[in-house]
Amino acid sequence: MDAFKIVTFQNPSYKKCESCDRVKDIFYRCEMMDAKTKTMLCGSFDLCNVCGENFADVIGQKVVRERKVGGFTFD
Repeated sequence: MDAFKIVTFQNPSYKKCESCDRVKDIFYRCEMMDAKTKTMLCGSFDLCNVCGENFADVIGQKVVRERKVGGFTFD
C-alpha cells in the first residue's frame, strides 16, 4: 500500500468525487506511484471528505485537515 499517498488540499474545490461520483467539496487527492519503484507518479484521483478518509483508513494513512495557528493577538 506504499504506492498510494493521500494528499490534503489547502482549499477544497467543488467538483465530482472520482470515487462516489457525487458533486461535493474535494478535500483529498490520492496519488498512485509506480508499483516497482514507488518514486514515479503514475496517476491520481480526487476524493471527497468521506471517500478520502475511508481510503486513508484502508491504506493505513492518517490524514490531517486542520492546522493550528498559535499566538494570534489583535494588537
